[in-house]
Amino acid sequence: MSGIPQPFEPGASRLIIGTGQWVAIDLPDSANLLHLILVGAGGNGGSGHSAAAASNRGGGGGGGAGAITRGSIPVFLLPNRKLFLLLGAGGSGVDSRAAISPSTNVASLILGADAGSNGTGGSSVSGGPGGSGGAAMLSTLGILTSAISFNSVAGGQGGAGGAQTGLGGAPYTISTSGKFVTGGGGGGGVSSGGQAGGSVTGTGFIPTVNGGAAGFNRGDDGSFNRPPQMFFLGGGGGGSSNASLGGDGGDAAPGAGGGGGGGGTTGGTGGKGGPGFALVSWS
Repeated sequence: MSGIPQPFEPGASRLIIGTGQWVAIDLPDSANLLHLILVGAGGNGGSGHSAAAASNRGGGGGGGAGAITRGSIPVFLLPNRKLFLLLGAGGSGVDSRAAISPSTNVASLILGADAGSNGTGGSSVSGGPGGSGGAAMLSTLGILTSAISFNSVAGGQGGAGGAQTGLGGAPYTISTSGKFVTGGGGGGGVSSGGQAGGSVTGTGFIPTVNGGAAGFNRGDDGSFNRPPQMFFLGGGGGGSSNASLGGDGGDAAPGAGGGGGGGGTTGGTGGKGGPGFALVSWS
């Protein structure tokens, strides 16, 4: 278990990216209220289907994004003014948790954000469904949850893989989802001509993550930006190819879903989901 270097200034935010291990945060004597945004790990993208040229090959679904939970915790609830965070590795299915001790027992937990699911691989009869987003936190998560104010929303679902008859991968559209952490784009499907992978379509100051062009082309990796203009983007889906390899899906930023792989003679591999993370500040 590792600790976070202290002190950090009131009002300043600290981004903590998960490794799958518990992390301890010590709060100074002047801290009264801890502000926390907790995000679950993203799911991996599914692989594109592998088969001979002119066969039906579905693209892999993009990985789902982790749930997003925001809460404010009175520091007097924390024994020895210490908070513990468990932030799962990408694609691991390990949920993000905040607790008063390094334990997922209901007596220790305060806040949680569930991990997104991995996208499903494409097949000869369909494109793979996108992974579901992590579930929103329930008020019954921990005994101390009822003592704090919080808001929690489910993560976004990854884009579906393109149909085996030869369709491009479905995009993830940020303006529709309304979330700053995204799922991944779906991989392209193929029957004869190759198809493009699905993009993560940006809006405003948020850039687009491009899916791979038709053929053996990898989707772009997702990027992220810290507050105040923050975003954490999933990977683009891989392109599909009739007589060659399918493109791999792009890897995701923290909390986001990996892109799905494109169909091909050997289907592309899905991109890696991003690890869970937390944004921490105090007043």
